Amino acid sequence: MAGWAAKHSVVLLLAACACAIKFMASASPSMEDGFESCENIVQSWADSSSTFDDEIEAKQLKSLQDFLFFLHVPRTGGSALSSCLLMQLYHDKVCPITCDRQGWDSRKTKCRVQNVHGDYSIVSKLPKKRTSVVTMERHPLDRVISIYELSTVAAARCLLYPNMTSAMEAAARECSERHNSVCLLDVWPFNHLMSRLAVELFARRDARRNQSMISEEIDPYNVNQIAMPLQDFVNDPPVQELVHNAITLQVAGLTEGSCLQESRAIRRCIRIHPSLGNYVLDVAKKRLDKIFFVGVTEKHKESMEMFAHSIEAELEALSTAPQANNAADYNTGKNSSLMDVETEKLILRQNVFTPEFRQEFLLGNPKMSNGNQMTVENLMEAYDACALRLQELWTFQEIHFLKEVHPIKFSKKARKQIQDSVIQQILLFNNLDIELHKHAKAIFKQQQEYFKEKYSKVVRQKVSGLSNWLSKKVILAAVVLLCILALLLNAQRRPSKLKDN
Repeated sequence: MAGWAAKHSVVLLLAACACAIKFMASASPSMEDGFESCENIVQSWADSSSTFDDEIEAKQLKSLQDFLFFLHVPRTGGSALSSCLLMQLYHDKVCPITCDRQGWDSRKTKCRVQNVHGDYSIVSKLPKKRTSVVTMERHPLDRVISIYELSTVAAARCLLYPNMTSAMEAAARECSERHNSVCLLDVWPFNHLMSRLAVELFARRDARRNQSMISEEIDPYNVNQIAMPLQDFVNDPPVQELVHNAITLQVAGLTEGSCLQESRAIRRCIRIHPSLGNYVLDVAKKRLDKIFFVGVTEKHKESMEMFAHSIEAELEALSTAPQANNAADYNTGKNSSLMDVETEKLILRQNVFTPEFRQEFLLGNPKMSNGNQMTVENLMEAYDACALRLQELWTFQEIHFLKEVHPIKFSKKARKQIQDSVIQQILLFNNLDIELHKHAKAIFKQQQEYFKEKYSKVVRQKVSGLSNWLSKKVILAAVVLLCILALLLNAQRRPSKLKDN
């Protein structure tokens, strides 16, 4: 195992060092990259994508199908949806994770849910007429900054080791021991970005050790002596390829992990001829229109509630279905056997953080589908408890590992220090994602209106039913009262007749 880990670490090191060269080379124009040639390639793909999407039946837009594919866009709040909501429902039906390369065949298992950082092209390998797609969208400015923060935190973890080689050996060893889940080193795009930033951190080690000369009052996104500044990150060739406009590319099915052979040529063409990106944006918009549910990170809690309501029929089915394990009655946390937060933190400090322990820590008792207790209300109550622990866990990881790059501290307040020129660069490089995010917000608003109308109709029906019930009760009560009065009057007449006789 140690030999394998060492070999794996060398590959990763070489990949990290050659990363910028590779992406710069891939962006170099050639005779085949003329506008007309590129337009033919991109337009042909867009036409075939429209044909593929037209095969999706209208009924798939209204009800949850047999298989749920969660198109997980990195840093959009998808981990909360996956860990705290989908795992509550499908804890024993989640498909095995295969490092986002999709070597699995869902027909060989009884799984019903797949959650990956892959792209929409994976749908071509699924029974698309029986598959529902769910995704979350986020404004690209917040998302790019969040990716920079997470990549820096993950890279800072490498500084717990004496050098890059030992850090990568440990990371590879940890990944090899995870049979049912993946670590960050395997997850796109962090499998590229983490090692890239770790190399930068080790290169600045001497300057960082002289950090006493650095003021506590710093802009954490622009400390060149300690870590790669955000501005350099935004302009880095791998980030240009992997991060900017990546939401549009994921929804369009054109990332580097795409199942489509022409995806690399299309990405190359839209880099050289940006106007061709409109074809990709158009495909992505049409796909969002046909996706079963689209949430937005800016309204995360409301998105989760709407998604829970959208699968209400599924909740009822899961509640009445026989369970393999008779778990104790579901409890959202006050009296349940949740893992001790301090124990979890100790595991993090020891740098031996297992995915099984993480999920048990987040959910406590994940088998909530017991008896007839599966409702939107208790699902959301469980979600709230889990999301709170997930945030606590992330905050602790951030504080714990950023100690290695003190005094860098990321926060919403610190984001206000980011230079306007950097913000404008991010917006410029993510023009497609900005337009797609606007479209996602419009879809989200339509979903809001649909659910408002749906549940106001339910309320009206309940009120109407209650009114009818009350009307019947009033009529029945009136009839009973009249009968009682008639009996009383009749009883009074009888004595008077006896007196007359």
